[in-house]
Amino acid sequence: MAKPNPLKHPLLKYFISILLVSLSYVLGIYNNSNNSTSPPLQEQKQPLNCHKLNFSLSVLDFESHHTLPLPQEPLKKLQFFNFCPPNFTNYCPCHDPSRETDFTAERFFSRERHCPEPYEKPQCLVPRPDAYKRPFSWPKSRDYAWFKNLPLKKLSEVKKTQNWVRLEGDLLVFPDGGTSFRKGVKGYVDEIKRFVPLRSGSIRTVLDVGCGVSYELLLA
Repeated sequence: MAKPNPLKHPLLKYFISILLVSLSYVLGIYNNSNNSTSPPLQEQKQPLNCHKLNFSLSVLDFESHHTLPLPQEPLKKLQFFNFCPPNFTNYCPCHDPSRETDFTAERFFSRERHCPEPYEKPQCLVPRPDAYKRPFSWPKSRDYAWFKNLPLKKLSEVKKTQNWVRLEGDLLVFPDGGTSFRKGVKGYVDEIKRFVPLRSGSIRTVLDVGCGVSYELLLA
């Protein structure tokens, strides 16, 4: 009977494999250690020119080192407008009754809008009426106004039968249409809307010149 070959034993194969792996691992470590070692540095014979750094900071200077010469002539003092005389309280530049005689009365041309020339403009501030008060805010300003802000009784006296405006104490009261329009101001505005394109919003104020009192209707 033939003897078994010991080289074919499985344990021997495992042993040989472990031996080869260990040998390759040791050789790899040896080669890496030889490559990592660098040759010794040669002695530096020439001296190095190294300068010592100075870390002390200089003091910062924030003072201005430039100047601007001032003009020789002194600056002119600003002149403010003075108040106009008391008779300018109701002054309206383009509707000045004192200038109506300068224009022809034909077709009431003198009553039209005539603005003063540049040299005719007064160089003063129009004063406020005496006891002037802050106007009412909307919508109360639609129906009431302080009489002291517009101290003129003529319109309320001439048009009192039409009930357009009434003087009640220190207030000017504007009723809704009076006797001229049975439907009131709202109905009158609706009539105007039939003729004037108001839906676009480009027109918000209509001046009815032919009504007799030049009553301005503010269209909402």
